Amino acid sequence: MKGRTTMIRPAPWPLYDTEKVARWLEKMARQGFVLTEHGFPGTLPLAIFQKTNRQNLRYCLVGTVSNAYAPEQETIAWNEARGWTYVARYGRSEEHTSELQSLCCI
Repeated sequence: MKGRTTMIRPAPWPLYDTEKVARWLEKMARQGFVLTEHGFPGTLPLAIFQKTNRQNLRYCLVGTVSNAYAPEQETIAWNEARGWTYVARYGRSEEHTSELQSLCCI
């Protein structure tokens, strides 16, 4: 792991178990790995992490109402007004997306 700035790990739980996946992302952040903007690319539950300083982050995985690649700006603004930052979405294209987005709060 020495010298690497990114790491790919399979999610230890199905992504529909949003509470467990969120706790896992928080644990990874405490170890110095935060979910990148690419998050969960493709159709497999593989997470891409960026090596950083250890951080105490809170994650929340929420469903979205549209099947677009990223949430609408309105949704992002609504969440940001409540202290959450949009991090990533599960999927890599409009054909391969689920209705799940990752939010992070410091």
